[in-house]
Amino acid sequence: MVIFPPCDKITKNLLGLRKLIVLRFPTPVQEFTDLCSIANVSLMVFDKEFHGYYVHGMSPSGSAEGSIGELKRALELESKGNQLILL
Repeated sequence: MVIFPPCDKITKNLLGLRKLIVLRFPTPVQEFTDLCSIANVSLMVFDKEFHGYYVHGMSPSGSAEGSIGELKRALELESKGNQLILL
């Protein structure tokens, strides 16, 4: 049985701060992954002959079909912390 030392308040605060910074200022890779997700596009990128990365683009609404107005409304709701569920 492994016993981990308890995290002190400073460590918890630093981890929380790091998460907030990542959410507020996403990296270009995170932005590209979000774009693939919204567009419902999967992608495989090879950096060597037998090694690569796979991005599974799965739209939160279940489909990438829709008008610009629907996309804008969904993004506005998401920015407010709500999620639009399309059936």
